[in-house]
Amino acid sequence: MAEKKVTETAEVAVKEENALTFSFADFADLKAAKGEVALGMETISSEDIVMPKVKMVQSNSLEVTRDKIPAGDFYNSMTKTSTPTLDDIVILCFGHSRIRFAKPFNRNDAPLCRSVDGIKSTDGIACASCEFCKWDNLAEGATKPDCTMAYTILALPYSEDGKFGTPFRMIISGAGISEFKRTCITPVATTGMPPFIFRMSVASKQVEENGNYFYVPEFSFKKSESGQQMLINPAFKDQLKEITESWTQMMSKVNEYDTTHADEVADEEGALF
Repeated sequence: MAEKKVTETAEVAVKEENALTFSFADFADLKAAKGEVALGMETISSEDIVMPKVKMVQSNSLEVTRDKIPAGDFYNSMTKTSTPTLDDIVILCFGHSRIRFAKPFNRNDAPLCRSVDGIKSTDGIACASCEFCKWDNLAEGATKPDCTMAYTILALPYSEDGKFGTPFRMIISGAGISEFKRTCITPVATTGMPPFIFRMSVASKQVEENGNYFYVPEFSFKKSESGQQMLINPAFKDQLKEITESWTQMMSKVNEYDTTHADEVADEEGALF
């Protein structure tokens, strides 16, 4: 009887081990072609997909008082966890948005105007010609235009084995914009290469603006121990290119959501974060 039990246990172990060897490659014939929809997902659109948001926690953020998250940490809205740095990520694409609230800002107010691309408002007004966007037309006592511009990045955690993490979005606005342009947009743009080939890290940095202190993200290119800039494995470039193309098409939907629900994702002055 004991011998039979040992045999049955061994057979179960073999079956479980075999089950673990299956991968997506075994179902390649079921994968939807580019531009097509997977079987069983016909009624699902990009609007139904929720992308986690990673935000930089400020000293007055709800996460500090409610969840005891340290100011300066990066907080993931889906996992409800935080980390002091984003150690190894690739940026898929960049986007712009703009939003304007009545002054003073009230949490339940709807925006007076918004743009999902930073070029024109949802009402068709060109942002470049709008009086509320211009720095040379500030109201008396104002330190910045009424209309707030924000950058959105779509990114994902990188992995050496190609099993990338869940894509997420991050909004950079206000005091964080100049640092973002200096440490991320400019050095990436000058290479002429797509951003997803660069492995990057993001830390927090405290800056002062008009007597107030904020934490802003500081991007850097990830480097090896010898100081060499680290890029993705070329074997993954087609995979990341396809992911980038897919999420780039959804950038306007992401900004549409964030500007529509702006009262939920705005700071005390109505700026997106």
